[in-house]
Amino acid sequence: MSEQRVVLVTGGGTGIGAATARLLRTAGHQVVISGRRPEPLRRVAEETGALAHPSDAADPEAVRELVETAVTAYGRLDGVVLNAGIGRGGAVGDTAVEDWEELIRTNLTGPFLLLRAALPHLLAARGAVVAVASVAALRNSVGNAAYATSKAGLLHLCRSLAVDYGPQGLRANAVCPGWVRTEMAD
Repeated sequence: MSEQRVVLVTGGGTGIGAATARLLRTAGHQVVISGRRPEPLRRVAEETGALAHPSDAADPEAVRELVETAVTAYGRLDGVVLNAGIGRGGAVGDTAVEDWEELIRTNLTGPFLLLRAALPHLLAARGAVVAVASVAALRNSVGNAAYATSKAGLLHLCRSLAVDYGPQGLRANAVCPGWVRTEMAD
């Protein structure tokens, strides 16, 4: 990105999201960070100058407000980094229905809701989406049913964006990192 862009980073208070926000701000871009926990967001915002907006990525109204905050603050939205996520292990027989639903809601439904809210702005900007999936989306491990399924769904959601909106100028890419030493992983 050679010119200043406006990028929204979900899960921007810790780990990969915070590192992404730092990198984007260092490159001179305007960044809006979101997450459920206000304190980590505040720390990253103070450090980087990013705009923090606490938000539940799986709440449709909160997601609409998040996108509106970014567009109101900076006049447009050029990119979204879909990084918010949770992890929890367990084989199918060991995974409580509530845990399954929370993982799918956070890791897959939340990104879907954000994309629906941001899509008009991203198309207008001929913008970009980066989905932070996981190597688990490509190669599962024992006892990882819900997490791997949610990240595989995110990977395919990103592929659908590329196929459906690529001809209109929207770029959509997924990254599938392996184990990263973060607060969530430790």
